[in-house]
Amino acid sequence: MTAGRTATLVIRTNGSEFDVAGPATFLGGNPIYADGERDGSFGEWRWDGQKLRAQVDRLGMFPLFYSELPNGIAISTSITELVKAGASVEMDWAALKLLFRAGFCVGCDTVFKAVKAFPVGGKLTWTPGCLEVTECYPEIKLNTLSRREAIDGYIDLFRSAVRKRIVEGAPIRLPLSGGRDSRHILLELVALGSPPACCYTSSYGTMQNDVEVARQLCSALGVRHVTTRIPANEDIARTELEKNELISFQALEHGWTWLVAQSMRDSDAVTYDGLDGDVLSAGHFHDDENSRLYRAGRFEELARHLAPDVPLVLIPPKWREAAAAADPYPALIEELLRYRHTQNPMMFFFLYNRSRRAVSVTIHNLWGRVLPAAYVPFLDRGVFDFLAGLPEDMFADKSFHTQAIARAHPGIGEMPFAKKRPFDRDLQRRYASQGFRFALSASSPLLDRSAVLSRLGRSLFIRRYEPEAIWVFHESVMLYQLGRLQLGAMH
Repeated sequence: MTAGRTATLVIRTNGSEFDVAGPATFLGGNPIYADGERDGSFGEWRWDGQKLRAQVDRLGMFPLFYSELPNGIAISTSITELVKAGASVEMDWAALKLLFRAGFCVGCDTVFKAVKAFPVGGKLTWTPGCLEVTECYPEIKLNTLSRREAIDGYIDLFRSAVRKRIVEGAPIRLPLSGGRDSRHILLELVALGSPPACCYTSSYGTMQNDVEVARQLCSALGVRHVTTRIPANEDIARTELEKNELISFQALEHGWTWLVAQSMRDSDAVTYDGLDGDVLSAGHFHDDENSRLYRAGRFEELARHLAPDVPLVLIPPKWREAAAAADPYPALIEELLRYRHTQNPMMFFFLYNRSRRAVSVTIHNLWGRVLPAAYVPFLDRGVFDFLAGLPEDMFADKSFHTQAIARAHPGIGEMPFAKKRPFDRDLQRRYASQGFRFALSASSPLLDRSAVLSRLGRSLFIRRYEPEAIWVFHESVMLYQLGRLQLGAMH
């Protein structure tokens, strides 16, 4: 099994023969085996000399990509490696717009038209001239329990999910925020007699008082706590470049995650991530206006609310007409419509798009780079099917998860959670100054350097423009990389 390392298989036809580069078999991620079934997040493939078969886990959370080549196929955990293998680098401007405006690509699209992500429950088979890719969404049964019964069921199922993922003798290094998901994991680990060797909280780019809350919780539990800070001499542009390539350009966020991950490096330890705890049990993306628009069938309006129609102002003039002509809304609306027969359509939309495409990459490609295993207990088959079957109104007040933690762990589970607060001005200025220095020498066919310098310059000297430094920084670094990747493919 490969945890976090890049794997690529390229198969090209050569008359009646095959030219093959890369491992014929691959298993990545962290599958677990319980109750006679394989669970967890994983991806795999097998080439038998005549046919390629590949698949991902039932929720499609393992990031696996593929591209048809003129005379073959390539499959990889890395989009960069697919481009090196010969995948076309023609931009999908509509997908890029969604990535920059909504924060994630939808369905199976990536920023390159020829590169696709595996779908939910995806299976791929390939023989020369014949590629078949199928999807399979889990069948969810509606839960009609009372709120109290639902909370009690959640507590029991989640405890069981964590217990199944404890690795005897392996130290635990746990990322801990001031929120609910990682706290719930920590409290269950302690209750099960497997406390972490250390918990790690980032002060990087957070909008919450995470550090203070996490430190107090660890102190009360007697667990060692470490705060990860940006060193005074840290090159955040370098961190951003590394993170983008590791997660295959699937999100603008997660720079802080990569810094935390590097501080957790341990060849013997495991970790646990709270992926989708907030989506499944806290109503994290429940929004009354979004739900109203959805129920009223006003999908065009909803799509524009989720991804505002803002032009790509940091690309060179030669690309602006093509980018402006690309309409991101048909793909977004098609994906929204996919969940119209579910009891909680907006939850499923965010889970199978934002979580699957823009967040799950951190599990395998960031945590997985520094630790042998990273588990996601909220996506345990039993936990997922139970929570996904509860009605939307169960989570509308956003207190379901809070009440579950308090009931499962009286006293300590009721400690205050972190609160939202604006980004620190010093951090915004740091993004602006380091982004400006980066842009001075950032030559790329997809980056309008003068536009970047102009916007970051005004962020440095005019206070009302300070907040835009962060998005300009993230977008400009990614555009630089995508353009350089295109250049490399052309030579």
